[in-house]
Amino acid sequence: MTNYNLTNIRQVKWDGDYYAILGDLPIGDKVITVISTHIPWQKGKHENSLQALIDELRKYEYFICMGDMNAGDQNQLKFVEAGFNMANGGHLGWFSTAAAAVMKSGRKGEPNTNIDNIVTSPNIKIFNVSAPRTGLNDLDHLPILADLVITW
Repeated sequence: MTNYNLTNIRQVKWDGDYYAILGDLPIGDKVITVISTHIPWQKGKHENSLQALIDELRKYEYFICMGDMNAGDQNQLKFVEAGFNMANGGHLGWFSTAAAAVMKSGRKGEPNTNIDNIVTSPNIKIFNVSAPRTGLNDLDHLPILADLVITW
């Protein structure tokens, strides 16, 4: 339950059948755009869609974007290169979320198994990142959880 409502809910399409759902969260005189996305993993679709997401994020002063980026570590670092904050692979390190790979490695994590993420605008800071087992969908993906602090 929250005292806030998402408004202006809309969809942005990526290559193939992949897309993002966006909504605006008005707080006072500011708007935080909240984005849930799924980027295609297929070669030939992934790079264009990841770049389209970065271009979309550049439109917003405040944003929180979360989802399955289906990206290797180097590709996800493009978010940091664009000036954004990143939970998975940010200043707290990498957290394996591709559950099959996590189980195979004994939960040690391996490069390029960190495909789920939370990305924020530079004015929204990320702390206390984790990728816990939940018992809900652990055979597919582990969630990324983080505390966010909005700086006006």
